Amino acid sequence: MGQTETLIKVLKEWNEEAGEDKVNSFEHCIGLTLCQLGDIYDPANIPESDCLNLIKLRIKYLMKNCGISEDFLVMGVVNFITELFEKSIREHGKNIIDIEKSIKEEPPKETTQNQLDELKDRSYRIQAIKELDIWKRITAKYFNEINRINWQIDRQKQYEEFEDQVLESKLKKVKEIIKEQSNE
Repeated sequence: MGQTETLIKVLKEWNEEAGEDKVNSFEHCIGLTLCQLGDIYDPANIPESDCLNLIKLRIKYLMKNCGISEDFLVMGVVNFITELFEKSIREHGKNIIDIEKSIKEEPPKETTQNQLDELKDRSYRIQAIKELDIWKRITAKYFNEINRINWQIDRQKQYEEFEDQVLESKLKKVKEIIKEQSNE
């Protein structure tokens, strides 16, 4: 399984293990990831498998058309999502203060008050930490140095096989040209 396919597997595994009541919604993570990859979609309106396929297709597009390495793109996505989860924990208190300030400035909407109540609940921060821990455990399992070296070796073999095919094709053409010239 290649590095991009492994990323898709990791995203699915995290989504399942983190459960239904996530602080960091799967759709939000996917949407922000697609934006970072230069693609804008609203994943709330797209089935999960299609969203994951969009990430896969975008990575393949950037590799083929822009010459960006798969390792760089995949590890960039992994690090981006890690930072996203860490930020949700780091800025938890700031978000509470910001909402409280907005409530003082204007009468709160029901959704604003519900959001504040949710943020103030102890389980919110615990869930955010749990989601980050799950993400780090899963990514450590799949994106360890040994796997990354093996992917690099596989890519090198594919490149060498491609080079051999190109050289073989060129050699065949040269032989045909020599044969044609010797028949003249």
